[in-house]
Amino acid sequence: VPVHKVNVKFERVHETVEAQNVIGVIPGKSNETIIVLAHYDHLGKNGDIFYPGADDNASGVAALLELAEHFSAFDDLRYTMMFIATDAEESGLLGSTFHVNQPGFEAGNILVNFNLDMISRVDDRHRNGKYIYCIGTGQSKELDLIIHKADSLYDKCYFDYSLNSTEYPTGIFRITDSYTFHQKGIPSIFFFSGMHPDYHKQTDTYRKINFRVLRNRV
Repeated sequence: VPVHKVNVKFERVHETVEAQNVIGVIPGKSNETIIVLAHYDHLGKNGDIFYPGADDNASGVAALLELAEHFSAFDDLRYTMMFIATDAEESGLLGSTFHVNQPGFEAGNILVNFNLDMISRVDDRHRNGKYIYCIGTGQSKELDLIIHKADSLYDKCYFDYSLNSTEYPTGIFRITDSYTFHQKGIPSIFFFSGMHPDYHKQTDTYRKINFRVLRNRV
């Protein structure tokens, strides 16, 4: 191969993104906190193309709102419940990264983060929707025992641990908000129903959602 001198010019471009996380808190008897998380942003519009994002991640936000309404009926919760709808997840986990790096954020008070991202469909690895992937239980032995116990007590949906791992350098765990909390040493569980051909496409519409399956999972 002939040797040539090549001049390369690099330019760093800074883009400012305005985003808003939406947070609701139900105080408990302790400052120890359980976080339920879902990102509400999606790809939006690209010219005349609109991306509905019904599964990714309107399904997770719907579940978050349902759970928030359920737990708000209790005034004697043992732990504080925090519900966070993050923004700019699709742009690089920006909303969750901003949250955990605020001066007042105390990682030591967070018992666990449950992340709900794409939970309303059935992937091609399953015959029906009586499952949901549960990813990240290996971060805590105590949490792993609790989750397996919960799994055994509910028969309308079982946890599929086939994507579970105790190491998260790469893979699907890293590309959603779960990973942001994991990096702060907080056990973070990712609930997910699997990939499908409509992922990040115009065809991710509400008509593709299995509402009975979604209800049972929530």
